[in-house]
Amino acid sequence: IADATGHGVGAGLMVACTKTALLSVNGGAQDLIETVTRLSSVLHRIDLGGHMNIALLLYSLERDSEGIRLRLSGGGIPPAYVIRGRGSVQEIAVAGLPLGAIRDADYGIWEVRLHSGDTVLIMSDGLPERQNQDREQLGYEALEEWLEREYDADWQAATLLERLLDLGKTWSKDTPLEDDETFVVLKVRN
Repeated sequence: IADATGHGVGAGLMVACTKTALLSVNGGAQDLIETVTRLSSVLHRIDLGGHMNIALLLYSLERDSEGIRLRLSGGGIPPAYVIRGRGSVQEIAVAGLPLGAIRDADYGIWEVRLHSGDTVLIMSDGLPERQNQDREQLGYEALEEWLEREYDADWQAATLLERLLDLGKTWSKDTPLEDDETFVVLKVRN
């Protein structure tokens, strides 16, 4: 999942460059950190001018004898959330600069074990930064509290997505949307 800086032609060009660069670096990279590091370096060298960069999160899922391992790497992106079967929420803050921001940025990897009934939420900053009529943002803390309070383990991934969109509409009280709201919702089954 990725979110380019700004809007319009410049942001669209950054997305196009990122997609192209990802195709070029991914084939030779051995792991997520290497892919993210190489991608950031390529984007920095492209130098679209101004402060053009991209928040990006790459993730992988691997099944092994202990279940499913979620691995995440990237930078400049909101935290991912793992909602455990009973509703407890684990925040995974993937620290790192937006890709392309500086020449030699360092990136890390975050891992978490997933089990049957767990749900993973990965998103852009659109929902947490959605504003109401008083220009107040919803915020990450309010989103996490909402997940802890409202999430139902019986929900399908599509249900969580619908409820997140409803949360944004309710919060904004029909204030026009200023940014995209992008979500990836994964529900772990047996």
